[in-house]
Amino acid sequence: MIVGKAPSKVVFDAGAVFRDLGLSDYKIIWDFNGDGTQDKQNNVSATFVYNEAKLYNVYVRFPGLNNYIYTFPIRVEQSDVPVCEVIVTPGQGKNYAITTNFFDKTVKIVSYQFDILDRNNKDKIIDTIKNSNGAFTYQFLGAGNYAIQNTFLTDGDKQGQCESDDIQIGVSDFQINYDAYFKSPQSPQFKKVTNT
Repeated sequence: MIVGKAPSKVVFDAGAVFRDLGLSDYKIIWDFNGDGTQDKQNNVSATFVYNEAKLYNVYVRFPGLNNYIYTFPIRVEQSDVPVCEVIVTPGQGKNYAITTNFFDKTVKIVSYQFDILDRNNKDKIIDTIKNSNGAFTYQFLGAGNYAIQNTFLTDGDKQGQCESDDIQIGVSDFQINYDAYFKSPQSPQFKKVTNT
């Protein structure tokens, strides 16, 4: 299957596999680039960015299905603009160092625009940073699922784009309040559990 030109962001969704096979335990292991390293685990839906033009073998393993490994090929084609990757390195707290790496080291970039995307809100742009060096430090304001999209311009007026992998920050900011009820043979009606 051809997924596009490098860089290509591919969304994988195995939800139908769990529904069709009646698997209640949502355990899945993804190796998106066939390098033998687990890229994501227990994410039924996941995103991966392919930066190089070549043929990849994707491996998917379902521990609840006899640990069988399924594989399928994905081809990424050569791009006519420079190909880059956005590298996100955790720092202190919610601070992250953002850098851009180009696979062609001879390319000259004259401007960068980094859009911070909120994955939990339909990729809404929550912030934009423009600079000419392709690196900055960013502090995420709250827990969530984010990505960083870089749009760049070369000295030859070619515009390109690359995007980071998903960035998971903290846990959701919520609290669950609940009441517990019980019933027993001596009390057939549900009664609220009280702390005594």
